[in-house]
Amino acid sequence: MTGGTAEAPARMGARRRPGADVREAWSGGAIDAWEGRLRPHPGTWYPVGPAAELTGDARARLAALIAQAQQRVVLPWIEEARQRLAVRSLSHLKRPVESVVEDYIERPALHLRDRPERAFLEIQVGELLHAHRQGAVALPGHEAQLLRLLVKVRNILSHRSVLHDATLKEFRDELSRSDLRTS
Repeated sequence: MTGGTAEAPARMGARRRPGADVREAWSGGAIDAWEGRLRPHPGTWYPVGPAAELTGDARARLAALIAQAQQRVVLPWIEEARQRLAVRSLSHLKRPVESVVEDYIERPALHLRDRPERAFLEIQVGELLHAHRQGAVALPGHEAQLLRLLVKVRNILSHRSVLHDATLKEFRDELSRSDLRTS
């Protein structure tokens, strides 16, 4: 048996505990573990006291963690909304679907070369917005608003920035309205 003994297999708790050199910090809550790595608990980044200020380094680390968490949650929502919007956009095309695929999809999948409707369903939000702005797709106002917001939020997250509360609220509200329109 590799990575453990018969009494304590590798997948059991003994291998998940931190080493002796950090056990005191672990017990005190100063260290967390996630994604298989030991990391300082975010609470340790903040100075204590009435005049305490967050330093630039701690602020950057916190922003990075928030951005990563938002990416994990929000990007799948963007993908789901993109898929639904692509389906609805097929009925708003002002040009033949073959032409739209050729002109606006940067790298259509090779296996969909003979299936333009299916290739169109793979269109990314930025490409769809470009097609809409150029008049190839005439989306209704509420769909165009959703599309612009999807592009904005995706771009913010793609640049590893944090979605601020107002943008997050607008995104949440627009997704909810879109879900109500399609149900």
